[in-house]
Amino acid sequence: LVVGNDSIIDLGEGVKLKVIETPGHASHHISIIDENGNLFVGDSAGTYMPDVNVIIPAMPPPFRFDLALKSIDKMIIEKPKTLYYSHFGSLGRAVDRLKDFKEQMKVWAQIIRNVIEKGGTLKEAVNTVIREDWRTRERAEEILSHPIVGPLVERTVRGFIEYFKWACEKGGEQ
Repeated sequence: LVVGNDSIIDLGEGVKLKVIETPGHASHHISIIDENGNLFVGDSAGTYMPDVNVIIPAMPPPFRFDLALKSIDKMIIEKPKTLYYSHFGSLGRAVDRLKDFKEQMKVWAQIIRNVIEKGGTLKEAVNTVIREDWRTRERAEEILSHPIVGPLVERTVRGFIEYFKWACEKGGEQ
C-alpha cells in the first residue's frame, strides 16, 4: 500500500483513516487520524513516558527540526482529540498537547544551541536541557537515570546538535 499526505485508507464498515505526512523525526514518518479524532503520532509528537509522566522529544539523527515543527502544525490543523504514541500510551487534550510539544521543541533547541555555542559537551547539553525545561526539571534525576528515557534524551540532543551543524553548512536555520 503506497500512501501520501491526505491519502484516505478505507478499512471497510465505515472506518476510514487519513494519512498525514509528518517528517522531522524521520524523513519517511507518517501519522494517521481516524474520523473520531484519534491521532496516531508515531514518534512525531515525542515519546510519552507514563512512569515519569513526561513527554520527551524523540528526535535522533538524522532529525530535521524545521520539518518537525511544520509537521506539528499539520497535526494541529486536524484538531485531534486524543494522541496515541508509539511509546507508551495515549493522552487527551491533543491540540493543547501538540502546541505545548511544539514550544518544548523550541525550548530544547535554544537550550542545546546555547550549550554547544559555549563549547559544552553532549553530556552537558543533556543535563542542561532536562534541568532547564520546566516540563522535566522536577523529575530530572529520575529522567536522566531511567533506562529508556535517559538514552532517549541523549539521542535526541545528538539529533538537535547534528541538525544545527547540517543547517549551518546549508546556510539555513542556525
